[in-house]
Amino acid sequence: MTGALHVTEAGSGPPILFLHGWSMRGAAFAGQIARLEERFHCIAPDLPGHGQSGGPANIATAVTRLSALLSARDLRDVTVVGWSLGAMVAWHLIAADTEGRIARMVCEDMSPHPRQTPDWSHGIRNDQPGRMSARVASDWAGTARTISHGMYAPHGNDPEMAMTQAAEMAAAQNPAHMAQFWTDLMAADARPIIAGLRVPMLVAYGAQSRVYSPSVANWLCKTAPLASKQVFRKSGHSPHLEEPDLFAQTVADFTTQT
Repeated sequence: MTGALHVTEAGSGPPILFLHGWSMRGAAFAGQIARLEERFHCIAPDLPGHGQSGGPANIATAVTRLSALLSARDLRDVTVVGWSLGAMVAWHLIAADTEGRIARMVCEDMSPHPRQTPDWSHGIRNDQPGRMSARVASDWAGTARTISHGMYAPHGNDPEMAMTQAAEMAAAQNPAHMAQFWTDLMAADARPIIAGLRVPMLVAYGAQSRVYSPSVANWLCKTAPLASKQVFRKSGHSPHLEEPDLFAQTVADFTTQT
């Protein structure tokens, strides 16, 4: 649906807004919602260009629509859980939150600047500019399988959402929208936002991530004024899927204690 976000939600209590990663959708947080809905109001939208939410597929559109969602429902004391792309959106959403609706944030395995540059070594591992965009255009089904493989630790436990399910979720997306959002994401730089972040941030990262180095978490905790970190030792890029019980408990504790 153009101009609106498709939203999955359940439960009541303090609101938790779950923002998914690139090529996924809100349903990727179904397990977290099932664990937390008895105590919290869980909200998991499809970001623009993903799932049942129309484009334009970019961070600015996501921020505009999420801000409208928070305002329309008068949500306050919100915890935002941003996974990968979702964390980038969350940082920009907090920066735009002039009404102070967002109280805290969980960053799940994300860099504030995904691109590796001469002055920035905390971007995507083995970053090759242009490669992903070319693959999206030429072989989206194969790219979806590659994405799902990279989501998990090489030697972790069986994830809550199997690799084949993740590949199917990604493959169902519109590749044109995915290319648009990927280009926008790769150009994004939230480092100035991090330095002035005014809400507590929990940096949750997988020790076995194939996407980002633990150095990202160290930089975030050093730079953000109110940051702490939680390592998920059995996880890769997706702790909420790989260690779901621990992740849910971590989010619940952070939400109630900050």
